[in-house]
Amino acid sequence: MTRRKFNKKTWLIFAVVVFLMSWFYSPFLYQGLASAETAQVTPVSPQEKPLIVYYTLTGKNKIIAEELKKQLNADIAELKTVSERSGTWGFVVSGYENIFDKDADLQPFTADLTAHNPIILCAPIWMQKISSPARVFLKNPALKGKHLYVFASFQGRWGEDKEAELKKNLEASGINLKGIYRMVLGKKTEDEIKQEVLKQLEQKPIIQKAAKAL
Repeated sequence: MTRRKFNKKTWLIFAVVVFLMSWFYSPFLYQGLASAETAQVTPVSPQEKPLIVYYTLTGKNKIIAEELKKQLNADIAELKTVSERSGTWGFVVSGYENIFDKDADLQPFTADLTAHNPIILCAPIWMQKISSPARVFLKNPALKGKHLYVFASFQGRWGEDKEAELKKNLEASGINLKGIYRMVLGKKTEDEIKQEVLKQLEQKPIIQKAAKAL
């Protein structure tokens, strides 16, 4: 009885969510946006130990994270929700959370944040905001004072005002935001996504190259 009542009351909301998500995820929207467009990035020294944290719904952010791991020789950790989010229902639930700022229910995060700096977060943008699992992770008190780099991926567009809002919120929480990388994915293949990561790192390095011996 409870489940039937829930579905009846919220079905219209979910239908709207699906429609809006289909609009924002359209690969034909605003493909002209420059993927490298963001604030200046401050590289870190080779002695620091980065940690790559990622959340993925479609698998694309896993590709980004694993390529970063390969290029930066960094540790990696995945954010996972308690419930499975495959298929259309996963998109509906995810869109609902982001529209109404509902926190995602995450599995326990076991990576030791105190042993790592900087933190490199790879996460999708949903409904013009960072995805709900990533938003929950960013509330972790262990991130205070940490250097943070964000690889924000999206299919169509992500407004500059929304990027500025994310920066403001992160800085207000005590996180030292060092740079945001805009990853316009569209219909890119796995190889094209990897090439985009390399391009971003070439333009805005995260790890400083060690000085050559004289």
